[in-house]
Amino acid sequence: MRQLGTDRKKSPNIFKILTFTILLTALTFAAIKITGLDKIIFKGPKTVVQLITDTGLKSDNGRTNILLLGIGGQGHEGPDLSDTMILAS
Repeated sequence: MRQLGTDRKKSPNIFKILTFTILLTALTFAAIKITGLDKIIFKGPKTVVQLITDTGLKSDNGRTNILLLGIGGQGHEGPDLSDTMILAS
């Protein structure tokens, strides 16, 4: 007879996902700390814009246009077709 609350097949998968998530988070924070971006990123959104503006992008009248495109990925009929377009100025 099966006992309630014990599902041995799901437990290892949840453990693997949790371990991977914690490891990925730790590596991301370590990379940010090592590169020194933490001093810029964690000061607020205004300073994050400096990451874009200080790179030498061409601008016209002090404005730089950035086009962000999103794709559907492998689960869609057209995985490489752009389904989201955002123009930031």
